[in-house]
Amino acid sequence: MFRKICGLYLFAVVVLVAVHTVAEPLYHASGPGQPYSPFWTIVNPLTALAIVLGAVFSYTRERRMWILVDAGVPLLAGAAGIHMLRSS
Repeated sequence: MFRKICGLYLFAVVVLVAVHTVAEPLYHASGPGQPYSPFWTIVNPLTALAIVLGAVFSYTRERRMWILVDAGVPLLAGAAGIHMLRSS
């Protein structure tokens, strides 16, 4: 049951980040004092917890070289997302 709750949490965070990334330009005008929406201060810790949970569960699922792939995908996606947010 705990794994299902964690899986639901991971999926919810993915949806939250995706929807907010698309919706943010609709309600937030970037300026020099505040380049990002204040909502990211809520989303960032949730995303960090999702990355940790993903790494832990991927390690328990496969204790071979798959940990690098499973744990690396969210990190690469996060880095790409931050790069795209800063470049626009």
